[in-house]
Formats: sequence, C-alpha cells, structure tokens
Amino acid sequence: MKNCGPAFPAPFWDGQSMKMLGTGMTLRDYFAAAALNRLLAWDFTGPPESKSGFAHYSEQAALTAYQLADAMLAERDK
Repeated sequence: MKNCGPAFPAPFWDGQSMKMLGTGMTLRDYFAAAALNRLLAWDFTGPPESKSGFAHYSEQAALTAYQLADAMLAERDK
C-alpha cells in the first residue's frame, strides 16, 4: 500500500510521449489531511491550559488522521 502514489498527478509531454508527473502530496497525505480537518472540527474545543497539552493533542490528532487514511487506502484496495 505504502503512500499509493500522487494524489493529483499531472500529465506532461516530454517531447516523445505523455508522462505522469508524480510530485506533490501522496494520496495517503490527501486522505490524512481530509481526516484531520474533520477531527479538528469535531474534537477541538480550544487550546488546553498548557502548551504541552496542546502538543499532545496535536500529535494524537495527526496519528489518528494517518490511521484513518491507512484504513481508507486499505478499503480502497479491496
């Protein structure tokens, strides 16, 4: 599964044939960003009192977003 290639590959002509330019974010990154957007809208109620609490929340949200992205990619492969 890995990163599943680019989310938005761009075609280009190299002078001989059409190729796909695979730069930019991966499909996994795209899915994680979409999941993170929803996680923050759903769970975030404001910064905690301490900065360390916010850092912990941020790490957990990022981890969860990539876990959701991996689940979406696995389901897509079925």
